Amino acid sequence: MAVIATPASYRLHACMVADRVSEFILIEKPIVSSAESLGFLKVSLDEKIDLNQVAIGYVLRAQPCVKALREWLADSPLGRLLYCNISTGQYLPDWRPQADYRRTVSALKSLGGGVGRELSHELDLAQYLFGEFELVDKYVAKLSDLEIETEDFVNYRLETRAGVFTMITVDFLQREASMELKIVGSNGSLRGDLIREQFVAQTANAKEYDLELPRTESWGINYRRQILALMERSPLCSFVEAERLVPVFDCSGELE
Repeated sequence: MAVIATPASYRLHACMVADRVSEFILIEKPIVSSAESLGFLKVSLDEKIDLNQVAIGYVLRAQPCVKALREWLADSPLGRLLYCNISTGQYLPDWRPQADYRRTVSALKSLGGGVGRELSHELDLAQYLFGEFELVDKYVAKLSDLEIETEDFVNYRLETRAGVFTMITVDFLQREASMELKIVGSNGSLRGDLIREQFVAQTANAKEYDLELPRTESWGINYRRQILALMERSPLCSFVEAERLVPVFDCSGELE
């Protein structure tokens, strides 16, 4: 099995090499850096994609609480789902404190950086919880004085086929790392902190209560879940699922 964890702009070449020598390929997110590269990658990996031998490393799917939350929502405790807010951010210089942030993948266009690509987990989370969606609108900006070539703020507005309106904000700006969501339905709501793995629900005619969901034992175990699922030809996030996100998070040219 090959694991592709190069900068996003180098993924296409790395995957073409891996296709010749490996039966299974696990590609770190994002799948590629741009919609333009996606077509070439699909042609290169066509046979493996059809045989479910390619997976994309959207790790939230391997997080036990996220899987349990999806199952909980499927039982409709909140009634008909109406909308969801997802917000994630972390101050880029603190993200990899051992490195000069100005020279990291996140900061450089040539390496496929930018917060849209780097924090595309949230788009996949929306897809995983609520199903396929359409992009209604997005706002891309560089709001800070960070010395980077890329966007540091993106706000997406999405609508799922089931009619769940979803707003996602990702940034390189928040001094305290944050990954939070709020889901509102016709019969109640839920707030969640995905870093602390804490969830609070409130349903009709009831007080708030803690939703006890399974917690992560270790990220190593979560990583192994991805590998085992792929080797059983049942990837947690398939190529087809991941490719839907590329035209959404691709911010190429948005700041020019």
